[in-house]
Amino acid sequence: MNPHAGTFNRTVTRSPALTDAYLHRHGILRLLAIKDSDIRLLTLDQCRDAVDKSLHAGGAFSATIPLVALYYGGFIDIDVGDPTRPGQDLFVLSKGHAVAALASIYAELGFYRTADDLFSFMTAGTPDDEKTHLQGNNNPYWRLAYTHEWGPSNIMVGTSGTIAHVFDGSTDPSDRNAYQRIETFGLDTQYQYLLDPHAVTAQLAYTELTVDDSGNGAGGHGIDKPEILRGKLSYVYQAKYGGGLSYFNQSDSKDATQETRGLTYELFWTPVQYVRVGAQYTAYDKFGGASENYDGFGRNASDNDTLFMYVWAAY
Repeated sequence: MNPHAGTFNRTVTRSPALTDAYLHRHGILRLLAIKDSDIRLLTLDQCRDAVDKSLHAGGAFSATIPLVALYYGGFIDIDVGDPTRPGQDLFVLSKGHAVAALASIYAELGFYRTADDLFSFMTAGTPDDEKTHLQGNNNPYWRLAYTHEWGPSNIMVGTSGTIAHVFDGSTDPSDRNAYQRIETFGLDTQYQYLLDPHAVTAQLAYTELTVDDSGNGAGGHGIDKPEILRGKLSYVYQAKYGGGLSYFNQSDSKDATQETRGLTYELFWTPVQYVRVGAQYTAYDKFGGASENYDGFGRNASDNDTLFMYVWAAY
């Protein structure tokens, strides 16, 4: 019998870089990186949907990281189900030109008015014929959303809208009632599954636009109610590689030439957190109200198909 024979116990230790605390922290940071990208994309969506097609995206992007850390990183005590409950943390955004980033995170309610008199500096350098003139201060907008999370999943249901009284002319007309009443009402929902290395997002949004200039008498065109339906499904792997499929459909019972329908395919790569390289291909099934010969000169909807390649960086 070998006198040196016996039980051999070997203890295997993990590298400090692979401790449970490290893996947990690393996973949270990866999820926050995905949420950071979501907020930036929502901010860019506001650029597209804004009444004046303008937004201070740079200022909003510079505030995205601290806002994501506050609201999604567990640093702020706020109850989205009861935002008026006493004892919660209070956050004040004094950097006004970054408000689009905050609007992408929670609800807001406000009113628009023409930027004149004391507010004229806000339109300095803009030609008068490019300015939007609103009647009075009764031009409200709202955004309200409810979010519920369970495990790696979360769902959001929201509504948004505006009511604007826009003067027909580029300057204030002599008839103070010569304006269009423009209303937007939207419903949207989003589902996300976030469990590293996978991220799945499904979005659906419906918007009804009402343009009423019947108050303009013979010069008016009555009431028009175009509708827009958009849907998107996207997948991201390891917060780097991803793709998406989007559907869009704009219908108009009064003006068929405004009707458009199609799909957008997208592939992208995020080599580092704030740089994305991608390509989008949009295929039109309907354009200008028809699928074929929509302009009377033989042009079909598919002739407007586009390939868009992009590189963007955000800091």
